[in-house]
Amino acid sequence: MGAIKNNEIPSMGELKIAIKIAVKNAVTELFKINENFYYLVLITTGEAHPPYLSAGSTEGLEKAYKKYLEDYGYTPDNLKPNDLKWSFADSPYVFFGEKYFNDVERLFYSRPLMDYKSTTEEWNNEYNFRLEAMELALKELDEENVFERKDKRKHLFINVAPDYLNVKNIALRLNNDEALKQVLEDDALEDEDGGENIEDIKQKYIDFHAKYSNFKDEIIEKIINESITLMERKKLFMENKKIINTIKEIRHNWNKIFNNMSYKKVQEIIEKI
Repeated sequence: MGAIKNNEIPSMGELKIAIKIAVKNAVTELFKINENFYYLVLITTGEAHPPYLSAGSTEGLEKAYKKYLEDYGYTPDNLKPNDLKWSFADSPYVFFGEKYFNDVERLFYSRPLMDYKSTTEEWNNEYNFRLEAMELALKELDEENVFERKDKRKHLFINVAPDYLNVKNIALRLNNDEALKQVLEDDALEDEDGGENIEDIKQKYIDFHAKYSNFKDEIIEKIINESITLMERKKLFMENKKIINTIKEIRHNWNKIFNNMSYKKVQEIIEKI
């Protein structure tokens, strides 16, 4: 796609086309892997930052489950494979084809900013606009048979997942009965949209900036220079919700921050705050 002119806000069509191109390229590469994929999902944050692809396969699920047992001390008594089956952050194929999404990211960050200065109406309008672009992109790709693979599309579940939530209303619009069968049997759909409460986020922004503005940049620099595995990232979310809420404001501008910090390091950083 061509460059956006100065101060020109990308349209719904531009977002949709960029997402379609990125997803098509990523899926084409993904389907060269000889595994049994059962979902393809566009994951985004609760603020509808630029989306990325997560894909789940039965073979990938086995790998993820084994990783939890061997690396995190879980046992078959307190963790079942089904607990990870629809956990998009745990798939070995989360952020698959990220290299294809550069244009998507550029366009999303050319849209109106969503922050604590936004009114509730402005926030909700922009949030819904971005999710609609993601949904339309998947819908059109499906109509173009991009997700066909040896006649397996009818069993392949697709969705848009804000804050990694498997949102029910979008899923029902994008999938046929056969694609929905397993996810419904597993009771793995969320009834509510994944967008965070605007007033809660605005208050977090205000509190954060008031308390940490003097050394926020130093914290960010430390965090983005650390490494993290996807399993560590998931464990961080599961066990340290308080920490996540504390640094969620940073994520507003660095939405991939959690890919770049270690579980241990973030604890050390937060303890110093």
